[in-house]
Amino acid sequence: MARATLRSNRMLLQLHCVRYASNLGRVSTPHPITSLRKVELHVPGNETQAEERLRKQLDEDFEFHHNFWLKNNAQFKEERKVFMKQYRQETGEKQPPPEVLSQFYRQFLQSHHQAHIDYNKEHWKRQFVQIPLYFMAYVTRMFAPKST
Repeated sequence: MARATLRSNRMLLQLHCVRYASNLGRVSTPHPITSLRKVELHVPGNETQAEERLRKQLDEDFEFHHNFWLKNNAQFKEERKVFMKQYRQETGEKQPPPEVLSQFYRQFLQSHHQAHIDYNKEHWKRQFVQIPLYFMAYVTRMFAPKST
């Protein structure tokens, strides 16, 4: 059973990464603010144009996600810092109870709701752009001359 799961996971990885399954490249440590890990894909010597376009699109998409979450998380930390300072001044308590923090978090999400909607729309657009790029990379690799 475990062997079949491993095999199916490997097949999914190969489908997802097309050419890069065995030479994924490097994965960075999580960014301190966004918590995203940068994946630097391996560039094979015989990379096709379609694979190059896909790789560059994936890099652009990562930058899009990274920039959004960098801005969003920095705003959250700044607003939380201001909230905590104001709470301490008003009540004299060092730490607010979880209920008060959840109210702050809910207010933060509501005030940034449109930004998250816009982010999700752009994310889905980028996902649909990737579909033909993955297909073209797969097809061009199938018909590319075999290197020895």
